[in-house]
Amino acid sequence: MRLDDLPGDSCAFCGASIEHKTVRAMYCNYTCRNRDRHRLDRESRLEANAGRTCPHCGEPIPAHCRADAVYCGLNCKLAAAYRRRKERLGKARA
Repeated sequence: MRLDDLPGDSCAFCGASIEHKTVRAMYCNYTCRNRDRHRLDRESRLEANAGRTCPHCGEPIPAHCRADAVYCGLNCKLAAAYRRRKERLGKARA
């Protein structure tokens, strides 16, 4: 980020005026800084999670799910575990 990219006298998150403690001040307080940081983190997480599909039902995994989520929901997760258990028991009996 360059000095030209910094906002003037307004907070980058809420738009309130900033009392500059330093030349680089972008936010009016820590709350705005943290909220903006969480917003950016959330946006990048949603972007990274887009396009994944559930191996059980083939539906897309919702973007709000954890990054390491494999299934779209609890029902698919339990159904897949049941199927794996059933296949494992079938092989053991054969």
